[in-house]
Amino acid sequence: MGETKLMGKAFEAEVLKRLLQTANCSNNVSIQTVDKNNDQKRRGIVIRSAGSKVSPVFYLDLMYEKYLDGMTLDQIVEAVWQFYSEDENIRKIDINDFLDWERVKSRLLLRVISTDMNRVSLETAIHKDILDLSAVVYVKMELPPGDGAAYVIVRKEHLAIWQQSEESVYGTALQNTRQENISFVSITNAISSMLSENEREMLLGDSLLAVDSPLYVLTNEACHFGAVYMLLPEIMDQIADKKGDDLYVLPSSIHEILVLAVSEVQNLSCLREIVQDVNEMQVPPDSRLSNHVYRYSKENGLAIAA
Repeated sequence: MGETKLMGKAFEAEVLKRLLQTANCSNNVSIQTVDKNNDQKRRGIVIRSAGSKVSPVFYLDLMYEKYLDGMTLDQIVEAVWQFYSEDENIRKIDINDFLDWERVKSRLLLRVISTDMNRVSLETAIHKDILDLSAVVYVKMELPPGDGAAYVIVRKEHLAIWQQSEESVYGTALQNTRQENISFVSITNAISSMLSENEREMLLGDSLLAVDSPLYVLTNEACHFGAVYMLLPEIMDQIADKKGDDLYVLPSSIHEILVLAVSEVQNLSCLREIVQDVNEMQVPPDSRLSNHVYRYSKENGLAIAA
């Protein structure tokens, strides 16, 4: 018989104990609860070097999945420590890039989240409410090439550090977001770009990709927090002109939206059911945006359609 698997707090305690035994005296290792989007909370191991103001988080739920899949505790701890020891990029972030207004202002951007699902977080965040959504200011801290970025929500206490008003910070983030490169492609092309050549040939042979879809995907080049464009009239106006019609907007997630012409839709209530079902079955809880379908017109802007 195999060994009895640890569960819950017992698993967390054992991982923490073994990492503490592995770490040297210059590292602080602890378990913390991390606030995520939509008031989701995740527990993670935080390892901090002496004098470091930033530190990586290793999520315990992901470790537990690997544990249930057959990794031993020793293998998990070794993998975590190796990653921490070898990848020092997060600790190379210059905190002055965040504290100095002249250095941080070009990194300010907007993302859109659900107002209702983030009420606690929004109490201190710099944001603007639009319908049932909130445009939130964040800082994108670049890591070395190939290692992505770190994201920090801008809060009211940061205004005093930067000696800036809420209006100035929000306006700067809005201007930067307008200047980002967008991606607007048919969902057929979006799916095709994710497939191998053999998969594309197979689906083209079955005619699944042969006919272009009226659905288009709108996001940014990084496909990260790209749903915010639904709140920018100058971008939505261009799409409405291209389609020659008002638009229905389906909030696929906080990272992208689906757009189609109003004339392409026969049953609006069915469209909302699709959004709800996709959110429930396919979108992670911390990436969900809304169960509503929205309508955009150049005359009236964005509104909830269903």
